[in-house]
Amino acid sequence: MWVFVLSLLLISTSCINEWDKWLESNYIEHEIIEESNEIFKQGYIDIKLIEYNNILSVELETTLSRNFKFPKSKFDEKPLTYTNFYFIFYANGKLIKVDKKIFSSDISIISEEGNLSFISKIKDISHSNRFKFNIPMFVFHSLSNGEQEIEMVVFQKHFQNNIVFNNNLEKEFIDTSLIKGKVKFTLGVPKLYITQICNDSIILKNDKTFSPYGMDVAFLKKGLPDIYWKLDYYKSENERGFRSFSSPIQDYVTMYTQRDTVNFYHYENTEGIKLSVWDSDEFSKDDFISSRSIKFSNLKSKENEYINLEFGNITKFKIKILNDKHLIN
Repeated sequence: MWVFVLSLLLISTSCINEWDKWLESNYIEHEIIEESNEIFKQGYIDIKLIEYNNILSVELETTLSRNFKFPKSKFDEKPLTYTNFYFIFYANGKLIKVDKKIFSSDISIISEEGNLSFISKIKDISHSNRFKFNIPMFVFHSLSNGEQEIEMVVFQKHFQNNIVFNNNLEKEFIDTSLIKGKVKFTLGVPKLYITQICNDSIILKNDKTFSPYGMDVAFLKKGLPDIYWKLDYYKSENERGFRSFSSPIQDYVTMYTQRDTVNFYHYENTEGIKLSVWDSDEFSKDDFISSRSIKFSNLKSKENEYINLEFGNITKFKIKILNDKHLIN
């Protein structure tokens, strides 16, 4: 009986949370611009834009007609129906520029040139399918706060087979762009801030409870870890855990000695940061070592000196704030 009541309460709480989210969501109206091809104009491509808690959610749904002419395979004349979509963002007729270090390990969102763009996963669009991604609002840091007119170009470059079901076991590509569109919408860009954060060194614990020796499998070696650290957002849902920084990797060490300076982009109500330390692994998932969330107020020192943090399997994490909460837009 109690299990049933508890389950009912959990379901009710989940429904209330989803209802609250829906009430706070801002559905953004958009306009299809003339450069779009007929597939966009006739409604076979549906785009939804939603802003919620400093996240811009972009969703594209394909419902192509049965008469859509997919390119055909040179092997068996079957249609090649798999593709992915590119999303590129403009403001005032120019590409939106982004600090490339914001997503140092996510080139699908920040291109090598520093333009705000996104590449979706490859899916089969011979039937209705959905492509969705979320963008934290701090990637619009190059734009002034307030309402901004944004243009988003959407297109695909190629079609391919699905190698899993292809008897030839050969991935086949045909470069052709049959779907292209551009939408225009107004986005409310929040006030965005930079807090500059520096680290000096990270020393791992080495005692009976934890030791870096033997962390990695190594024949006739000590098996030391390849250390790096991440800077994430504090325990607040409105950032949804988007990573702001991932450091270079220092190989085969017991302590991280590279000094890093990070421009941490955040919002007015951001309370602090989350630090985490990892062991990089080339052949499997990276090993988590330790993490700690800490408020900005606890990182400040009187003489702007480094403070020493101790947490989990970390004996010392030397860190300091240089510039605190500087408005950039």
